[in-house]
Amino acid sequence: MIKYILPVILALASCNGLLTDTKDPVVSNEPIDTLNIASKVRIEPALLEKAFIAGTSQFVNKNEFHLYGTEIGTINIPSGRLIACDPLHVDEYGIPFTQQFPKGEFPVQLAIASIGGEEKVAFARVLFSDAPVTRWQMATTGDQQSLPVGGEEIVGFSVDGSTAIYMDEVVKKSFDPKLAENYSSPLFVAMDKHYRRRWRFAMFPIGEHKVAAFSTGMGDGYFASYTGFDSAGQVCRLTTDFNIFEWRQKEQ
Repeated sequence: MIKYILPVILALASCNGLLTDTKDPVVSNEPIDTLNIASKVRIEPALLEKAFIAGTSQFVNKNEFHLYGTEIGTINIPSGRLIACDPLHVDEYGIPFTQQFPKGEFPVQLAIASIGGEEKVAFARVLFSDAPVTRWQMATTGDQQSLPVGGEEIVGFSVDGSTAIYMDEVVKKSFDPKLAENYSSPLFVAMDKHYRRRWRFAMFPIGEHKVAAFSTGMGDGYFASYTGFDSAGQVCRLTTDFNIFEWRQKEQ
């Protein structure tokens, strides 16, 4: 995994991805509610859960990040076929996960990592239930093969516009590529209305459904997602890691 250090963070802070030839949007004054989560972490990797708990700290090269979770809205999942991808490439890479997810309306939450007055989205997730996770499994699409959770090698999706989205496969059929073809497109304009300190988000309507859009960690990259199961074997999480922290084990 790429090793991020503070100078790199500060150097990248002025670049939030695709076509950034304009000034940063105006920082929104809307309140951000910190998630009030009791610690129920029962299994490693603990960070996939603790990152959403206010007061959690994580070090990178002796630099301390402070984490908290926030909820940005809810998405409805009518088919149970959930997609996570870069909105710039929905037609090509908007492939649903092979795992069937619960149908219904569920909250989308972000884990925000803060350091030196700057913030980044460290993780995103769809919360299917409050049940504690007892098993994690790497989420796959198409012909991807699931790999051991916590290993150095991952499968996931690529981002080259510093933004990811969650949506149901049904919504993809109505997703016009022009909605996200550049930073002047409607999806990104909607995200600018919720701009924070170097991250932004939007719950973007597509017909009677919504797409959850949010910034991705340091920007572009290749990101893995993990399905969490509860003690009854039911899906309770879908969590995406944006590579801010080195929690995976390196091969010797």
